[in-house]
Amino acid sequence: LLSADYRQLEMRVLAHLSEDAKLISLLQKEGDFFQTVTDAWNASSAVLNEVDRNKVKQLCYGILYGMGAASLAKQLSMEKHEAQQLISSFFQQFPKVRAWIDKTLKACHQDGFVCTLLGRRRYLACITSELQTERAQAERQAVNFCIQVDLHSGVLCLITELR
Repeated sequence: LLSADYRQLEMRVLAHLSEDAKLISLLQKEGDFFQTVTDAWNASSAVLNEVDRNKVKQLCYGILYGMGAASLAKQLSMEKHEAQQLISSFFQQFPKVRAWIDKTLKACHQDGFVCTLLGRRRYLACITSELQTERAQAERQAVNFCIQVDLHSGVLCLITELR
């Protein structure tokens, strides 16, 4: 029996896909990734009040899953404009993440599907919907699909190697 802990695996996949050097660097450090991000953020941000590890963790995963300012504000019990500041600050800290998300969504809008590193496709018919709610859901699914499927493909490859 094997036990493995892949800490912050979604963040690691995002770092790989986006090629964001700062995110990669923070993930390579020893210790608690979310505390490392929190400390770096608090040291460099004049805009934000001190943020705590729990907020940073929820923000990071919220970004992964396409959470907007209203949902993040509700989750963190803060005002919507404060949540939007957190989201904006995240993308300032990790600009290549924003660029990767934008590139992924642009390709999905053009092609009607997203593609993983290993070539698996997910077609999203609602990506061109006239209804904003349907389009937003398809956009969240597009980004999430790339991260989750690449994550699971990597784990499956590892399990196959171990057998």
